[in-house]
Amino acid sequence: MDYIKNIIKKAWSIKDVIKDFLGRDDVKRGLYLAFFPAVILFFETVFAISARRMTGWGVLFIPLFSVGAGCLFTLLCGLGGRRINRALYVGVTFIIAFVYGAQTVYHIIFGMYVVLCSLVMGGVGQIAEPDMVLVAIRAVLTCFVPIILFMSVPAVVFFLTKKMIVCEKTTRKQRLVLSGVSAVTILLAVALPPCIPTVAPLLGSGFSITNAMPVFGVLRTETLDLHYSAAGTDAGESFLDESGFIHIGAETPDTISSSDRKPQTMDIDFTAGEASPIIKEMGEFFSLAEPSYTNQYTGLFEGYNLIQITAEGLSQYVISEELTPTLYKMYEDGFQFTNFYNPIWAVSTHDGEYQHLTGLIPKYGAWSLLETGQNSIHLPFTMSRQFIKSGVSPVYAYHNHTYSFYRRDLTLPNMGYQYKALGNGLEGITIQWPESDLEMIDVTLPEYIADSPFHVYYMTVSGHLTYSFDDNAMARKNRDLVSGLDVSEKIRAFYACNIEFDRAMESLLRQLEEAGVADKTVISIVPDHYPYGMITYTGKNQYKYFDEMAGRPIDTTFELFKDAYLLYCPGLSEKTELPVRTDKPACPADILPTLNNLFGFEFDSRLLSGRDIFSDSTPLVIFENRNWITDKGKYIALTRSFTPFEGVRLDDVEAYIGEVNAVVRNRILMSNRILDNDYYRQIKIMLGETDEHLA
Repeated sequence: MDYIKNIIKKAWSIKDVIKDFLGRDDVKRGLYLAFFPAVILFFETVFAISARRMTGWGVLFIPLFSVGAGCLFTLLCGLGGRRINRALYVGVTFIIAFVYGAQTVYHIIFGMYVVLCSLVMGGVGQIAEPDMVLVAIRAVLTCFVPIILFMSVPAVVFFLTKKMIVCEKTTRKQRLVLSGVSAVTILLAVALPPCIPTVAPLLGSGFSITNAMPVFGVLRTETLDLHYSAAGTDAGESFLDESGFIHIGAETPDTISSSDRKPQTMDIDFTAGEASPIIKEMGEFFSLAEPSYTNQYTGLFEGYNLIQITAEGLSQYVISEELTPTLYKMYEDGFQFTNFYNPIWAVSTHDGEYQHLTGLIPKYGAWSLLETGQNSIHLPFTMSRQFIKSGVSPVYAYHNHTYSFYRRDLTLPNMGYQYKALGNGLEGITIQWPESDLEMIDVTLPEYIADSPFHVYYMTVSGHLTYSFDDNAMARKNRDLVSGLDVSEKIRAFYACNIEFDRAMESLLRQLEEAGVADKTVISIVPDHYPYGMITYTGKNQYKYFDEMAGRPIDTTFELFKDAYLLYCPGLSEKTELPVRTDKPACPADILPTLNNLFGFEFDSRLLSGRDIFSDSTPLVIFENRNWITDKGKYIALTRSFTPFEGVRLDDVEAYIGEVNAVVRNRILMSNRILDNDYYRQIKIMLGETDEHLA
């Protein structure tokens, strides 16, 4: 009996402590002190359900950081008087709700999450364009329920703070307790991840906003994004680990003799001149790196013309003999890359162009291509610079939308292009959304077709979202050509947009033939990214249109990003037996070294992230979330799971995963360092070249 009395007495004492902590009006004060932790947990739960993103350790870290951040917000909103506190309470709640809502909408549109650099570098201005405003409105309507849940909270708070929630200044004891709880929970949320083997790789050079969201939640991921956008993911990183420099070695096939097989390198003395410690380490890394080697296709197109195209929203699913006969012919009678993957990176089209044009991996927390223009980064291996170096001048670049979009007015001229788009010299294009690729080809081709050899780069726009007959001019234009298809209306609109691009290629080939230069012209076409405009917000059926186009459920981890790369020359049959088929996994970063090899240009394969697809180098496709594909299998970084391809047997799977992860890490680090340090200009100095070589 005495034992029970003691328990009751202790419980009553705890009650007194709680009452003393809460102060007068227990319920109102309790609501005030517990509201932010509860609201953030509510937001995280809604977001995790709507985006289906909470796995594994997220069950621990998301609540930890939610409580810690909530206590911190409560502390900050309780330092003033009642009126000030109420304004802070409502304002902070609105800002938090907006962050969750914005990430939800962005995820619906792009299938990924917005990073801070996109907002800072001008993403807000681009989203504010009329066409993107319409896209955003439609996305909000499709994810109406979570948006309402997020944005209704500030409104509820506004009314509750009038009567139900006390907004008076917190007491000293309350501030001490809130500070303690916030410090402990945030410290645990920050300190524990580096100690957990399966979570630690998500930080530092392995950070990916895609992988961080389900583990850390929105608010914690936003703080990490802020940190890595400012400091970089590779701060203090080195190419070295406990095993030294690690690379995937080249494999020498029996069909190539050692006398014919030459390294694709330049005679660079990586130790020449004065250099900082970072430049010295990079020199050591590149001097030890395994290059790719020449092959039977080296110099195949030496002296030929090149038309290089980044095709907006193009997809393997639109290439058919009935709908897009020109693209179909280019695939059937050209090079066939059956395992080409087009991973999307943080800045979608911008990063797609960056990989395609530079052969490098985009840097996290930056608009990499824009930085090359703003900082006049030397890019000697781009096809524009290679053609200029070979004596072809001028080289041309065109875009049939606003000239300053993604600041192409800075990036393309920095590569040596004479650049025209809407607003800076491109005339004869009907102003609509989206504009016509066919019109762009017809008005620009006369500028260069009389000159041979020539090099031209196109960034198209006809395949851009939104895919509907009401809002897309290209879909309306070609509507009759898809009216008989037994598919969803959105797919018909998507096909109709790409028919315009097919017609542009038909006109291009016809005029090249009429000018007598078709057989000496190579056309390289790569999509900027997978067509994320086909994503829909319908719960588990978010990718239902992709399933419909494929005719079966697709794998959204890898197969979603499998795409078309078209490399075609009308005179190819005179050079080699058709079709030329390769099943090697490849990606946009591989295109630049492949083209350099085909055109017989001098380049150093060690200084590029990609590899010549036709070389015997081990293939490696790197995804933004650190997933990867090699010729041995596929790896998912978040779950640390490796699936070998059929017939592949590895003696030590863990050792292989570790080796490839090291290569992935080093190639990303290498790309970052090249961009940050204008490293190719350092190479120019090592080669003893002067500025006239950049003309």
